[in-house]
Amino acid sequence: MDPADFPPLKHMISSPSGLGKNSTMTLPTSDDMEVLSTEEAFSRWGRSASLAGHYYHMIGEMLMGLWRVYSSFDKNISETGSTSLASPSRIIFPLLGPTQWRDRPGLNSFTFRAAFPSISIEDSSDWEDKAHTNRLFIYDTAALTARSAAHRVNYKSTWYGKPSSATGALPGSSHWWEPIRHNVLEFVGLEKQANGLIERPSKPVITYISRQGRGRCLKEKDHDQLVESLQELERKHGWEVNIAQMERLPKNEQIRLAGRTTVIVACLNG
Repeated sequence: MDPADFPPLKHMISSPSGLGKNSTMTLPTSDDMEVLSTEEAFSRWGRSASLAGHYYHMIGEMLMGLWRVYSSFDKNISETGSTSLASPSRIIFPLLGPTQWRDRPGLNSFTFRAAFPSISIEDSSDWEDKAHTNRLFIYDTAALTARSAAHRVNYKSTWYGKPSSATGALPGSSHWWEPIRHNVLEFVGLEKQANGLIERPSKPVITYISRQGRGRCLKEKDHDQLVESLQELERKHGWEVNIAQMERLPKNEQIRLAGRTTVIVACLNG
């Protein structure tokens, strides 16, 4: 591929030396990354190469954005999650140490393993190991993500304020997320029906994720009123209502509950 086919570096990555500073400081240079033709790469490192096949902000932005890009290569992903795409073989965090990409509850690692059971996760130490070999590593397919770079892209979808929002303009199937959703829900124990779809409850399931006693929560009287109103719906219509404190549930149960839920009620800010 011709390096001219790639977008500008500033729309692909950010400079780690400027992270935490103003946006100008994060603009990348050739010291951070270069786009080379195959011939240029071979001239630097030779033709003997190691061939590689290829909750938060990590899952909801990074993974979702990356998968939306990758899923655009299969416009026929079905509602059962069937796809011609190979499962990603590795995720590389070249700027993060072994604990820096993990969240405190452990859901980042759990979700990666559930979505892609055979995936290899590499961090900055692995990246440095490869750099020190002074050899060329070839990945036949790769997707890049960088928060600051995504925010710099001049695209109308960024009006929504999310770095992965522009990926929604890509072509693809309306069921693009189903391969990951099905993998994760099967991993936590929800069963697939004969038609290939994950089994859903026959009646509506409403789950109120309570954060009482923590940072983002309702006033106690508002919380009590909401719980009372939801329970009234349960008595009146026979719907299933769950008042859940997710941090008290095992990860499997948290995701299983979310997967069964028709409507989630939660306090996002406060």
